[in-house]
Amino acid sequence: MAKETKVPAKPLVKVAKYEILKPERWVGGERDGENCTWPELARMLWDVQYIESRIGNLFVSEKYAEFSLMRTDSVAEFSTRKASAINRQIRQDLIADGNFSEEQLNRFSKAGALPSDVLDPFLQSVVRPTVSGKNWKDISSSNSSIPNYKKNVPVCIRCDKDYHKKIFVDDDGDHKLDLGITVGSKCRIILRTGRLDDSQKDILDKLVNPDSGWSQQTFQISYNERRNKWFLSVTYRYPPQDKKLDPDVIVGAELGFGCPIVAVANNDTHASIGPREFAPIMEQIRRLQAQTIARRNQMLRGGEDSYVKDTSRGGHGRKRRFKPVDRLQQKIDNAYKTLNHQMSRKLVDFAVEQQAGSIQMEDLSGIKDTLTGTFLGQRWRYYELQEFIKYKAKEVGIEVRLINPDYTSRRCYSCGFIHEEFTREYREENKPREGGIRLFDCPVCDAEEVDPDYNAASNLTLKDIERKIKAQCRTQGLQVKS
Repeated sequence: MAKETKVPAKPLVKVAKYEILKPERWVGGERDGENCTWPELARMLWDVQYIESRIGNLFVSEKYAEFSLMRTDSVAEFSTRKASAINRQIRQDLIADGNFSEEQLNRFSKAGALPSDVLDPFLQSVVRPTVSGKNWKDISSSNSSIPNYKKNVPVCIRCDKDYHKKIFVDDDGDHKLDLGITVGSKCRIILRTGRLDDSQKDILDKLVNPDSGWSQQTFQISYNERRNKWFLSVTYRYPPQDKKLDPDVIVGAELGFGCPIVAVANNDTHASIGPREFAPIMEQIRRLQAQTIARRNQMLRGGEDSYVKDTSRGGHGRKRRFKPVDRLQQKIDNAYKTLNHQMSRKLVDFAVEQQAGSIQMEDLSGIKDTLTGTFLGQRWRYYELQEFIKYKAKEVGIEVRLINPDYTSRRCYSCGFIHEEFTREYREENKPREGGIRLFDCPVCDAEEVDPDYNAASNLTLKDIERKIKAQCRTQGLQVKS
C-alpha cells in the first residue's frame, strides 16, 4: 500500500500587487468633505522614500565601517548603532540640513524621522537582506559594491498586528486602506479592482475575510515611473493546500525539442502531458520569438544606423534613440514571465493530479549548448521558469529536485543503455524524409522506438537516476560530470 504524506502546516508567504486607484482623506473615522489629492499623497510618499534612503545608507555605511575596522585590527572602537538611534540621528540631520522642519517630521514621528511601523519593515525586507549572508560576503570580498539606496526605495508599512491598518471593503464595495504612515492615518487609498483577474480578486477576498486563515503581513508602496502610477504590494501568509501526496510517485519533466515541457508520472497510470496540453502556449511562444524579438533586432539596427545617418532620431542622444527598444524589451520580459507562469502552473497541476511527492527535472543553468536545440531555445529565462516551478510546487508540498543533465536524454528507459551517439546533431541529421522528429531507438534492447522527449522524461521519473547513470557510464566506459 502506497505511503501518503500530508502537506506540512507551516504557512506560506506570497506577494500580490495592486494599482492605487485614488486617495481620499479621512479624519477620526469620518470623511472630512475634501478628498486627499494626488499631489498631497505623492508628496508624502516621496518624503518617506527620501528619509528611508537616508536611513538605509547610514545603516549600511556604519555596518561596513565596523567590519573594516575589525578586519584591520584597528584600535578604534566602533559598532553599528541600533535602528532607533539611526532614526533619531537622521531626524536631527534632516532638520539641520533644512530639508524638513520639525513640524513636517512630526507628521510621521515625534521621536525619530519615521515611525517604527515604517522603519522596521524597511530595514527587515529591503536593507538587511543586502548586507547579510552571501550578499555581505560578496561585499566584504570586493566582488560587489556597497548598496546605495536612492529616492525610489519602496515605502514599507507593517500590518501583521491586530492594531495595524489593513485592507478592508467599504460599504460602497471598494477595497481601501488607511495608510499608517502619518500620525492619525489621515490618508486613505482606494485600490483598482475593476481590471483584476479572478485570482487577484480571490486573494483580496480572502485577505479581508477573517475566517479564511489568510493574513496581511507588510505593505510596500512603489512608483512605476514608466507608467506614472503608484502600486501597493501586499505580502501575506496563507495556509498550504491540504493535499495527500505519495512520496513514491515522481513526475519527470523534460524541456523538450518539440514541446516546451514533456512530463511523465511513474505511477500505475504512467500519465503524461506534452504537445496537446501545451499547444496554446506553444503558439504564443512561436509568435513571441518570431515577431517580438525580430522587431527588437530591427529597432536595434535602426538605433545603430542613427549614429551615422541623418534620421528623425539623429542628434537626440543614445538614451532617447533607444527608448523604444527599452519599452519593447520590457514587453518581452513580461511575455516571458507570463508564459513561464503558465507552463509552471500546468506542470504543478499535473503533479498534483498524479498525487506526486516530487518533480525531477534537469538542472540546465548555464548549459547553453544543451538548451539550443530545445523548443524554447537558449535565450529563454530557464532560471525563472525553474524558480516558478519550485515555489508553485512548494505551495502544495511537492519537492523539486534538479538532476545532472548528462545522458538523461540518451539513456534508454527500458534497459538503461546509454545511446552515446543520440545527440542533437544526430537527431537533426537522421530526421525522417517525410518530416517529423527522429525517434529514440535503443541499439541494444528490442524496445519500440519512442519520442525522445518522452523517453527523457521517463528517465527523470526514476529514483536515484543520477546514480543509475553513473553506474551505466562506468559499465560503458563513458565520462560523466560529478
